Amino acid sequence: MIDKIDKSLKELIIVFTILIVGFLLASFVFSYVTIEHPAYIWDWGNFYIRYQDLGATATKNFQLALSLILNSIKSEDYNVSSVSLLLPVYFLFGPQRVAYIGGIVILFLVPATFVTAYFCEVAYKYKISPISKISVFVFVVFFPPFWQAALRGLPDVVGLVPLGIASILLIKSEYLSRRVLPFSIAVGVLIWIAFMFRRWYAYAGVSLLFCSFLMALFQSWIKNRSLGKLLMSAVPFIIVFLVGVCLLMIFQMELLLRVIHTSYVDIYKAYQTSIYDHFVRYYSFSGPVFAILLLLGIFISIRNGYLAVLFFFGVGLLTIILFSMTQAPGIQHVLPVYFYFMPISTVPIFKFLSNSQRFCNRIIFFIILVIVPTIYLTTFFPKIYQSFPVIANISPSRKYNHHPLYLANYSEYRRLISDIHQMLDKGDFFTVFASNHSLADSLLHALDRTLEPHILWASQVDQRDGFLLSALKARFAIIATPTPIHLAEDNQRVISVPSEMIRSGQGIGKEYRLVAGPYELANGHTAFVYERLVPLTTGAIRDLENAFIKFHKDWLWNGKDKISSP
Repeated sequence: MIDKIDKSLKELIIVFTILIVGFLLASFVFSYVTIEHPAYIWDWGNFYIRYQDLGATATKNFQLALSLILNSIKSEDYNVSSVSLLLPVYFLFGPQRVAYIGGIVILFLVPATFVTAYFCEVAYKYKISPISKISVFVFVVFFPPFWQAALRGLPDVVGLVPLGIASILLIKSEYLSRRVLPFSIAVGVLIWIAFMFRRWYAYAGVSLLFCSFLMALFQSWIKNRSLGKLLMSAVPFIIVFLVGVCLLMIFQMELLLRVIHTSYVDIYKAYQTSIYDHFVRYYSFSGPVFAILLLLGIFISIRNGYLAVLFFFGVGLLTIILFSMTQAPGIQHVLPVYFYFMPISTVPIFKFLSNSQRFCNRIIFFIILVIVPTIYLTTFFPKIYQSFPVIANISPSRKYNHHPLYLANYSEYRRLISDIHQMLDKGDFFTVFASNHSLADSLLHALDRTLEPHILWASQVDQRDGFLLSALKARFAIIATPTPIHLAEDNQRVISVPSEMIRSGQGIGKEYRLVAGPYELANGHTAFVYERLVPLTTGAIRDLENAFIKFHKDWLWNGKDKISSP
């Protein structure tokens, strides 16, 4: 009877703890999101819109929603597979941003942190004290880079769950040397799932398999010194490859063909920076505490021969190298890198807290429990950041990508949108020749989705888009001074050239007149609205073509709807 009571009490405590943690997470998300302006530009708003649209469709016709999900997975670069997992959240709590972000945190981020903490323990392989386990768990749960993308509305952290389980299976199977068939199939499926969620997880998947294959060959040669055994150790990885290819052909054939025939290096050239800036970004997202632990972990691991954690550090480095060939990393792209760096950065914690009986270890444990959550809070809340300047100095430095979205002079944005609504007649369109967080067509759309039927989306990046002449056929054009761009100007002449022409009244600008403004927007930008006076003429197109040729020698008008390289 007493045993049954004890068991029931333990179960009750577990349930109560889960409820408390859930409440705290929900409260944190609510307090974060509700102080934001709804400035969910580009990727920050894309998946949120997909969540709303897919949820609304599923509510009316679930079979149609399922068909849309499968078609999206089959052909789209940014498919809705991750968003589809949030449908229960939509059914229970609705389309609000708080529900969406809360769903990402509870259904994606929390499992990812559990997998990461366990992954660190498995990779370490040595005796671990209870307080070191708790310390590592606290460090992982409150690690800002795992939260940054999620709180911005990017669901990418979900990919860490299958990628993490695949990594754990590789350790458990000694790099597929044991229980070859089931583990090989499982790893192939899991890596494909990570790729399905977001295609750029392919870099981490390739790095993991390549390094694991080398490790398997090394182990086989050390144990057997046999060429036959060496060749046999490649079989599991052939199975993994075949499983992944089969799943791609079954579920993502259209995407696979497009990936094969597309040079993503060229497409994302405008988003590339120096290799030095790549590492600066990784540092700025994570902060000095993580960097110090990482360096300590490397030193301790080399000195003590912790092969597994050094191995996964190598996987992370290779992931950085492969991804750097395409573009500079954003807050979502760094996730698998930090995941593979996490085992080596937690080595000092495991090592220093190996004996929980020492008084100094308890002090270190207490410091971790206080400092780590404080760094976390200073990262995401400006008021706390200002209240703890000492802690703030050791928290991640890229505050704009961490703090809640805030637009200075927000009333001016509302006034601009109100004026646009008053000027637009049925069937009218407007184009925005601006492209950054202060002004863009995506920003106005995020602030007021009822504008969507009236937006003619402008080209954004020269190498990727060329200049689409359809943007000049809108009745209204919105520009700002200085011209808002988010890349180097050489990569966004499709924004700056027409904007300057309209502002100066030269070239295509002769066909416009100023009708509204100024609007004093964020970051010193002043916006104006211009109205087209006459239909777009051939002479204006030629003027624009000549203006682009000054910067892109091979750009030509195709005689129809585009000015770009042939």
